[in-house]
Amino acid sequence: MNKTELTIKEALTHEIKLREAREHFSGYVRFTNPDFIDSKFHTYLMDRVQEFLDKSTSNSFDILLVSIPPQHGKSKTITETLPAYYLGKNPERDIIIASYNEDTATMFGRRNRDKIELYNSEVFPECQLKDSPNSATNFETTKNGRVISREIKKINANNDFALNR
Repeated sequence: MNKTELTIKEALTHEIKLREAREHFSGYVRFTNPDFIDSKFHTYLMDRVQEFLDKSTSNSFDILLVSIPPQHGKSKTITETLPAYYLGKNPERDIIIASYNEDTATMFGRRNRDKIELYNSEVFPECQLKDSPNSATNFETTKNGRVISREIKKINANNDFALNR
């Protein structure tokens, strides 16, 4: 294979991965986490998340609960990636990332913000971050969507969000 053919093949492979990232949560996880090691379990988990996201509901209290033992990939696949994916597809929506302590909440917020900054201009061009606020714990899109990341004891939904927006 010559260099031009390799470049075309790489470009086509990239385009396929990009389209998968736009259309499916699992594609986004793989695209934005190059070191991600996939397994049948992760595929099952990401498929269930996708089913939940695709489910049409008017009930703002429909939630997805994930109960999995420690060290099974919840953070990488869900907490560090799902908010960025959801905001990419819905840049006008609000998201709360909650964690057991402030340091972990800050880390999760930062990792989602970084994914948006690094990948969403290509994957979801409509989802761009405002210059301010733009911290690891509080950032907004140009479409007025917002992410806050807090320790669970410090979340005050009434003050942090108008939940019926």
